[in-house]
Amino acid sequence: MSPPRKAGWPRALASGAHLLLEKPAATDPAILPEMAGHCRSGQHATVFLTRLFNAQRAAWLRGAIGGGFDRAQVVWISSTLRPGTAYAHSKWRRDAGIVWDLMPHILSQLIPVLGDVSDASVHTLPEKDSVMIALEHTTGTRSEVHATLTADPAEKAEWIRFSGKGGETMSPAEPIDTPRAFRVAIDTILHGTDLNSDPVLRHATLDAAIAPATIMAALVSSLDRSDDGTRGKPTHASE
Repeated sequence: MSPPRKAGWPRALASGAHLLLEKPAATDPAILPEMAGHCRSGQHATVFLTRLFNAQRAAWLRGAIGGGFDRAQVVWISSTLRPGTAYAHSKWRRDAGIVWDLMPHILSQLIPVLGDVSDASVHTLPEKDSVMIALEHTTGTRSEVHATLTADPAEKAEWIRFSGKGGETMSPAEPIDTPRAFRVAIDTILHGTDLNSDPVLRHATLDAAIAPATIMAALVSSLDRSDDGTRGKPTHASE
């Protein structure tokens, strides 16, 4: 189910169907516990976070867990909203929508390695309508995200670098095979895979989506409140 069509989830769950949710799982964090509460025993509600279902990226993340990293740098330069692209007319991705579009992917890769996010702040940069997001994690670690959806196709880039006493590690350079990742996600549902038993895939569960959704909602609120292109003090996960 994609963001504009998620209002149909009560009917889908009541029918006994499994759910494969497009990110973001919800733009209202309060909906997620309600959704999880409606899932019956054996009924799965999985968030399709492409990179978690990509074998190479998931293996890299598992290897980074416990690696002594205390900082992450994320660059996501995309041309998604450029004229002529498949998503050029996607209204929900515009402006603060960049948070809902990209941060589910980003947080689902940062949190397994650096821990939950406790504080977040955001400011915009005039170049290519980009944003800079600073994250503090409960483990005392930090992340910095630079992202845009309006770059020239030739400038596209997507990578994560973890660094710390354990040295540094970069995300695999291989392109993400989205159709294959989708098939993997479907297979986990059909086979009844326990995602909670995997340190990476558990972040694709509905329960795991609640805290990141709260952080994203705070970031979006901060962007929406700003009139002068600057972002103020950090927003707290508890707010």
